Parts: sequence; structure tokens; C-alpha cells
Amino acid sequence: MIATKKIIPAPDQSIANPEIYFGGDEAKVAEWPKNPDGDYLTLLFSIDCRAIQSKIKRSDIPDSGFIHVFSTYSRQEYFLDYITYSGNADELKLISGGYTFVIHSDAEQSIKSPIESMPRLNMTLIDYEIGESEFSMASLVSEIPPNGVLAAEALSEEYNFFCQIYSSDFPHPFQDALYLTDALGFLFIRKARHEGERLGLFFVQTA
Repeated sequence: MIATKKIIPAPDQSIANPEIYFGGDEAKVAEWPKNPDGDYLTLLFSIDCRAIQSKIKRSDIPDSGFIHVFSTYSRQEYFLDYITYSGNADELKLISGGYTFVIHSDAEQSIKSPIESMPRLNMTLIDYEIGESEFSMASLVSEIPPNGVLAAEALSEEYNFFCQIYSSDFPHPFQDALYLTDALGFLFIRKARHEGERLGLFFVQTA
């Protein structure tokens, strides 16, 4: 069995500092990120570094501040190819070019999203075990990439796996935020970050 932390809705939605929250209409960034086409990105989820470190103790996660994960999203237009990575260099170029965006910020002030936002849903972590050969569709945090992450080995030299997010776990009506309701999104954190480099990579894979 592999010990992980499952990401589930917090029983108390009024909590001020959840470890992770999905959606929300503001982020601690200097300006709202856009993709290479000039479209504003949608805020998928945020991680309170201090709160999550009290639960998991990861050396690759900052001790304070927030990690915000943004992605290209549209209800009208096809966008899956821009956010998918399965080990192909051209796919990685799109992801790295800004169709998804991962940022760590210690800023005290937040700015509002300029586009329609996903309703905020506070999440929490609980102990969760998955079998060695199991393909879990749960949203979870793990030190070991779950089965089915096609690009894990290709990224292992520069990145650590951090979490997977199941699209249907996003609040209504954004269960299609990863294009398909049964898609999985993966966050990888850079092992050693140099000035100007982003903290991590976020991308999507589908069955």
C-alpha cells in the first residue's frame, strides 16, 4: 500500500486558512496571468504553504506564502491539447509557455480575477492508502507518483510529484475545468529552483 493524503472538502467551509482550496476569485499575484494567446487563466486551486507544511512536511514546498495553480479554460472552445502533457517535448513547450501557470507568492495583498471564477471550496487532507497496482481517481497529495502518471519518469530529474486533482472534484459548474470531467491534473514541484524559474508544472492527462 502507498500512504497518501486524500484531498476532500473541509467540513467547516468558514475556515480562514485551509491547506488547499479549489477556485476562488482572488490570488496573491502582482497581475493576473494570461496564456500565450492573451487569454486570462482560471485559478484552479491554491495551497497555503504554512498550513500544508503542518500536515505533510515537504522540503520542496516553501514554509510560507501561497502556491497558486492557474490553467487555460473555456466553456466554448477546445483547449485540452494546450494543457496536456504525456512526455512529448512539444506538449511540454506549451505547458511551460504559459497555458498553465504555477506561482509561489509571499505577497500580503490579493487581486481579483478579471474573469468568471470557480466558486471557492475549502479542502482538507485525510490519510488515504492506495494499492501498489491501483489506479486512483481521487484528488490526493503524495511523495510517490500514482500509477498512470505517464510523464513522471521524464520529469523525475528536475521535479518531485506533489498532487493529483480529479476534475469532477471541482465545484459546480467547473467540473470540466480540465476539459473532461474524468481528467486528472498533476502538480510537480521543481527540486532546485533558480532565480526566475517557476516553482512547478501543472498539466492534465486523460484516459
